[in-house]
Amino acid sequence: MSPAIKSCVQDRQLARFYAPQLDQHIESLSLAVEDFLGTVENNLPPRDFVQKGKLVCYGL
Repeated sequence: MSPAIKSCVQDRQLARFYAPQLDQHIESLSLAVEDFLGTVENNLPPRDFVQKGKLVCYGL
């Protein structure tokens, strides 16, 4: 097996291994963005705005 093909196979194995974690992180980040936008839409105080904004920036 050539090095390029071997590397490609290893990349696919890594992608399959990390796919569930990635899905979970995407879901968590999406919820954090929704919460953040809710603070904007509801004109919540700066304390809430900053707290939710940090969660989005840190990627939860």
